[in-house]
Amino acid sequence: MASIIKLKGGLGNQMFQYAFGRALMHKLHKKQNCAVLFDYSWFNEMDKLGKDGERKNGITIRHYALDIFNLDINFADNEALKNLSAKKYLKFPKFLRKNFPFLKYFNTYLNEDNPFKYEEKLLNIKGGHYFEGYFQNEKYFKNCADIIKKDFTFKPLENEHNKNILEKIQNTKNSVFIHIRRGDYLDIRNMALGIKYYKNAIQKIKEKIKNPVFFIFAKDSDEFIKENFNFETDFELIKSKGADYIDMQLMAQCKHAIIANSSFSWWAAWLIENKDKIIIAPSPWLDDNDDIICDNWIKIKR
Repeated sequence: MASIIKLKGGLGNQMFQYAFGRALMHKLHKKQNCAVLFDYSWFNEMDKLGKDGERKNGITIRHYALDIFNLDINFADNEALKNLSAKKYLKFPKFLRKNFPFLKYFNTYLNEDNPFKYEEKLLNIKGGHYFEGYFQNEKYFKNCADIIKKDFTFKPLENEHNKNILEKIQNTKNSVFIHIRRGDYLDIRNMALGIKYYKNAIQKIKEKIKNPVFFIFAKDSDEFIKENFNFETDFELIKSKGADYIDMQLMAQCKHAIIANSSFSWWAAWLIENKDKIIIAPSPWLDDNDDIICDNWIKIKR
């Protein structure tokens, strides 16, 4: 018997989905005949639509990205998908699940109602299920955090330019990464963060850390930085070379972080090894929801 986790979205989303599946494996590791598989099919559809990062029909196209890690990941074959997807359509309508939350757990197809809300019962359900969602909450995998961090070990950098950036960050005592995400967020209501959040977050870091050094990571946000980051603070704008994930790898080597409302920088901050790290996150993360923000992180109003 197996359970299947659907993979979809960008790298950060895929990492949350993998972490949920890994936590499920950890929970079931003593039980026989229980396997956790991952559904790759969403990316087959994305491959037909266009290039990674493009917006089409209200969707940002993303491709499979977990191969940047050395993961022992098992994908569901067509037979496994058919066995569970045949039962997917027994799913209770959302209005029923909203009024009677317990009903959703009677289905073999389980779709989270809120991508940030922790549902402990999802990790305790018996039998084979098909899980679809984002599972963006640390509580799902907090009990196996060491396993997740080991799984999300980046491969060594090869490019000399990136190696030099890494060395500079590692040799900086109080390094702080600032992540700015604009791009596709400008086309999504209430997603792009304004300069007010970053100014207040930088001030909070200065109150808590002596002589912080800020490294800005911001793909396609040069104009925003040029127009807004003109206050009395020294920054270094980082331009890594190669795949986008290199930025996450470099950010995770900083001591502290100011993140965007992005799962990409969320993971970079979570992977920082500094036990005294200070992480600043925007609040609300999305609309009125902050559940994705870890309990020991500092919230700054956006």
